[in-house]
Amino acid sequence: MLKRLSYDDLLTADKSNPLEDAERRLFGSYPRLIREVLDGRLTYTQKCYIMLYYKDGLSMTEIADRFGVNRSTVSRTIKRARDKIKDAIACEIIKNKLR
Repeated sequence: MLKRLSYDDLLTADKSNPLEDAERRLFGSYPRLIREVLDGRLTYTQKCYIMLYYKDGLSMTEIADRFGVNRSTVSRTIKRARDKIKDAIACEIIKNKLR
């Protein structure tokens, strides 16, 4: 069973904080928003899969093997997490345009 860590624990495990670098590369000027989405809108499983996939570079099959689930479960979970992130960014862009 995977030990549940807080998001801060996951970030401080690596002193170089590659998640912030990945956020900047993936989302440009929205790292604060991405952090809020990761903290508040994604489930623990979605956060784990997203971090393993994007931060650690594991394949969906490797993640599925690690968690004991089907690859399609990992794929669906990552897609749902990406959709939540995209929706949050779209809302932020709209809010900024309306100001």
